[in-house]
Amino acid sequence: MQGRNVEIKARIADRDLTYKKALTLSDTEPVTLHQTDTFFNCPTGRLKLRKFNTGHAELIFYDRKDGKQPKMSQYYRYESSQPEPLYQILKMSYNVKGTVRKTRILLMHG
Repeated sequence: MQGRNVEIKARIADRDLTYKKALTLSDTEPVTLHQTDTFFNCPTGRLKLRKFNTGHAELIFYDRKDGKQPKMSQYYRYESSQPEPLYQILKMSYNVKGTVRKTRILLMHG
């Protein structure tokens, strides 16, 4: 699947207040996502395998410039229900650059 998005990263002074405001704007109930992103050395762009606590994963290739301003990102995504063999192949082929474990709260609007 191909797509694109604009990434904006911002620091917030009051996390609880920001969360409460986001809840008032959301059309859905919050969904908590537990993810492990493993990044691989890639000669062009960025390559990561995102594993979810549900047992499935997404292989994501994207190209995005670094910087503090909003950034356009074009990405390609492949879903897999068998992340471990995919991880092993990528690890042997590209070597692991780093791993990030995170919890996200997803709120949707519109």
